Amino acid sequence: MMFGISRKRFLAEVLSKSGFEVVATTNAVDRDVVGTAAGIFALQQGAGIIRIMWR
Repeated sequence: MMFGISRKRFLAEVLSKSGFEVVATTNAVDRDVVGTAAGIFALQQGAGIIRIMWR
């Protein structure tokens, strides 16, 4: 399984619906930590490849 993540808007949407408004309203670059956590979670769930985008 491959998981692709970057500083995508969907992270902000998921966070806002989860009650983490402080992180949800940040700039894209400020969500890098959240993207990293999502990638680690994907690995724990069985992802074999993590695709990332750094600018």
